[in-house]
Amino acid sequence: MVKKKGLIILMVLIFILLFNDFVLTAHEESLVQSLSLLKCIQLALKDHPQIKLALNELKEAELDLEKLKMEDPRNVASNEMINKKNEIEKARKALYEIGMRLILEIETKYYQVLKNIQTVEYQRRALEWAEKQLQIVKVKYESGLVPEKDLLFAEENLKRVKQELSYACFNLTTARMELNLAMGWELDRFFELDVQQFSYKPIEVDLEESIQYALENAESIKEAHEALKQAREILELKKKMLNSTIEIIRAEHDLEKAQIQLDQVKKELVIRVRNAYLNLISSNDRVINARLAYEHAKKELEVLKVKYEAGMIPLREVIIGYNDLKDAERIWIEAIYDYNMSKALFNQIIGKKYSLCQEIINKGVSQNEK
Repeated sequence: MVKKKGLIILMVLIFILLFNDFVLTAHEESLVQSLSLLKCIQLALKDHPQIKLALNELKEAELDLEKLKMEDPRNVASNEMINKKNEIEKARKALYEIGMRLILEIETKYYQVLKNIQTVEYQRRALEWAEKQLQIVKVKYESGLVPEKDLLFAEENLKRVKQELSYACFNLTTARMELNLAMGWELDRFFELDVQQFSYKPIEVDLEESIQYALENAESIKEAHEALKQAREILELKKKMLNSTIEIIRAEHDLEKAQIQLDQVKKELVIRVRNAYLNLISSNDRVINARLAYEHAKKELEVLKVKYEAGMIPLREVIIGYNDLKDAERIWIEAIYDYNMSKALFNQIIGKKYSLCQEIINKGVSQNEK
């Protein structure tokens, strides 16, 4: 009896432990499956295979430099130390470029998924409306209140809306797979997104301030400045080491070339910022106009409904009005997506830093380099 009672108690304890483990696991999975854009970027910069490979390349370059520092200076060529440092900068640049490319790609794919979620939602609303209208028309047709052509038109409309919803669901699945690919995950992994992030939040931008910011912070500018700095260091080193006149002249030409390239990069950057600014402003205008068009289509549909109930117009006009409203909503959603993409691209062109990307790079920087 005692053994039986003890066995029951043991089974209860096991059940409690298993249940608690199940609850904790479910809680952890729910946390993982609900991801904001920022969280997606964090995970990609931490776990993406391309980031890991580039980070390893940077660490190997740092180790090579440390190994060179441990050797007898008399056995090290004059420019070998500079070359090793250049390799570190090259690896760091590659890591940064991969990170920035991933950020923009994930942001693009993330908003594509959100856009497709919105599309599926309004297509489902359209399906509910089409089904409801068909039921109403059937009742009216059976009562002899509407002609057969209204019934046929409602049936065709329902068939078309079902097909459009099917396409929308297919596109949503594909968009999710593309986001997973950008994240470095399995294509069939499912997680919830923060739909609240698909919103229109306009930013105030001053063109001249943006150009100045870009000239100070854009990655292309920093690369050109670094190339100019290296060319100057090499020239000074050759003069110090009393190299031949030809070597010094060649180094002077390289310095002049680096200065010309810096000036050219500045000019090209100004043009890129202006184009990105124009794209941002025009996409903002499209959102405003699309919203107005949507509101207008919404009011027009209400008027058409009243006219239909009064027997002034056929059902066909109402269905066309609803489809116009649906198209207006689609254009509005696409305009919001385009604006968010224009904003992301503008920020990247002017060189706004992503601290997350910089943190990944800093992890690969040796203590001596710091």
